[in-house]
Amino acid sequence: MPMEIDAFDAVLEKMGFTPYFRQHMTHVAQNTCDGVFSGMNDLVEKLSGQKPMEMIDYIIKNKALFI
Repeated sequence: MPMEIDAFDAVLEKMGFTPYFRQHMTHVAQNTCDGVFSGMNDLVEKLSGQKPMEMIDYIIKNKALFI
């Protein structure tokens, strides 16, 4: 379920992250919502030899990092 940016910031604060990190992450979250990162190219695949992973797939795969 999607989370409001302010609620996300509150979670990050409760987890003890610095104001700088929280500002960065909330801006990344807002930019993601606004479609700033929606462009596509093949650079990840060219550089790594692997197709890029969707953000949600990365989060699910690495869920333990976010708990």
